[in-house]
Parts: sequence; C-alpha cells; structure tokens
Amino acid sequence: MRLLLKLLLMTAALLLTAACSSAAPSTAPPAVTSLVGQRTAASTPCVFGQVKASRDSGIFEVPSGRFYSWTTADMICFDTAVLAQQAGFRPSQR
Repeated sequence: MRLLLKLLLMTAALLLTAACSSAAPSTAPPAVTSLVGQRTAASTPCVFGQVKASRDSGIFEVPSGRFYSWTTADMICFDTAVLAQQAGFRPSQR
C-alpha cells in the first residue's frame, strides 16, 4: 500500500513538473502598470503618461480620460495636452 502511494505521489510530481515547465506562449495582454514612460496595455501605442490623439476625429485623450484605453490604428502621441492642442487637436469632452 505504501509503495503504491509513493508511486502515485512521484507520478503526480512528475506530471506537475512537466505541466509547469512547458514553454507555451502566453496570450494574455501585458499588465497595466503606473510607471511613467513604460508601454502598457492601456497606453499602447503611446508611452504611459502621453496624450493620445485620434487623427480621424481630431480629439485627444489624457491618461486619466474615460476613453484613454481605447486604441485604434490612427493614434498619434504627444507629451502634453498643450502640444496636442497646438497640433490642432481638441480635448475630449467626456
């Protein structure tokens, strides 16, 4: 009985080791961090802290804005809201 239990525990340990060491690619998006200057899931394609502006709509979002995490292919990044306004973009009203 003890031999069977020992064999069962060894098999379970081997299976767990094999499952944990598999090099399967992760499909999870990168985690959002609050480090200024780092790319995050919420700031992509911009660096966190930058203002995102939509070329199509002419509207920009600040990092604290409601739609900042919405990313489209037409985004352009600015370091400040003033620079975005000088480039002809207007702030989001939401």
